[in-house]
Amino acid sequence: MEDELKELTTAYDHLKFEKVERNFVTSEGEETYVYYYIKGLRGIPDLQVQVFREEDVSRLRRVAEAGCQLLSDLLGYRDDDGVQILARAEIPYSMRWERERVEPLEVQLSYGSKAISVSIELTDLSEEESLIGDVANLVSRRRGPYLRRAFKITVRGLGARRYLQDTLEQDIEAILDSVLYDLDLTYGFGLLPMRVEAMRRIVRRRGRPRLPLPTEPLSLIFKEYSPELLQYYRLAKRTDYLPFQFLCYFHILEFFADRSAFRAVTEAVRRMLAKHDFHAKSEKYVRECVQILRKESDKHASDKIKIQRVLSQFVSLEEVKGALDELDVLDHFEQDCVLDCAKPLKLAAVSFESDSQFLQTLTTRIYALRCSIVHSNPDFDESKAIPFVASPENLEMLRTEILIASEVARQIIAGAAAIKT
Repeated sequence: MEDELKELTTAYDHLKFEKVERNFVTSEGEETYVYYYIKGLRGIPDLQVQVFREEDVSRLRRVAEAGCQLLSDLLGYRDDDGVQILARAEIPYSMRWERERVEPLEVQLSYGSKAISVSIELTDLSEEESLIGDVANLVSRRRGPYLRRAFKITVRGLGARRYLQDTLEQDIEAILDSVLYDLDLTYGFGLLPMRVEAMRRIVRRRGRPRLPLPTEPLSLIFKEYSPELLQYYRLAKRTDYLPFQFLCYFHILEFFADRSAFRAVTEAVRRMLAKHDFHAKSEKYVRECVQILRKESDKHASDKIKIQRVLSQFVSLEEVKGALDELDVLDHFEQDCVLDCAKPLKLAAVSFESDSQFLQTLTTRIYALRCSIVHSNPDFDESKAIPFVASPENLEMLRTEILIASEVARQIIAGAAAIKT
């Protein structure tokens, strides 16, 4: 396989490959696996494709020989025949499609001054040898059922001139929005275009060590996990859209935010009532209590404080540091990172020097990213948050940031269960 990849990257100098060896500990001892990573596909030069089977090399060769230009957002490509995009059924309608139609569905419309044709047909990417199938199987980290019974959408008529890729994809998005929404409302046939970011292989990093499943019966301790927190966690694991995945993990942290404020006010009032001179200085203590309540009710000032309180209650510096080190991303979080939005969004480094610095910097980093994603409306007041821009570079950065959010979420779920038991 390595010789074939060398031959391929020599013939197509825009392709580059890298060989990576990984060691795994199994029940039979330590084993070494070899992986090959390809970058440089036309249209998405930063896309990293994992090659580990001979058929992957064949797919890569066919895509390179075709000279097609991959789309950066939608899962598809453009060539001399037009633009090919993949979509999936929003609800499994594929059986209905087979009963009612054998030929592709043809749609005609006018877009600007151009006559556009849109063709929709059912395809099985796991079996058919086609260029769109090759692209999907190379880009996708999903195999088998997810790529079966997909829908291929072909858009023709935008013209032969060389579009800037961003302009072309904006045109395609607008056309698909119009056509697919009308089909959904009129015929109840809902399709969702597949996207590169949802399908692409995760950038390689050292995985968390996993023990092999035992062959003997297990003896576990019952833990009363919070059903709400588990729902957020499972939803985060299932979703492909990275900003939403981050927010799902953040919801686990936010779940205890108001409770932490209530606990802080309650403890402050109890301390005041226990003062030996409360009866003589009640007005003074009431004023202090009002100030505490006012502080906790100031939303923009207190949300961050509440989050830090939750972190201080559930999250361990050493456990977070150890988890990030196992994943080989500790260096990433120990330095400032900048996301390219309307203005640069700076994520301050997390300090592991002391518990107080750790809690403060961790809160600042997670909360800044949360505010950016929640307030992604470009018209939002930038003095309160810099709206997040879902560019490929920012999404790749977010993929790494999710690692610390997910670790925090796991510790909170475990800590909440420990409190109950």
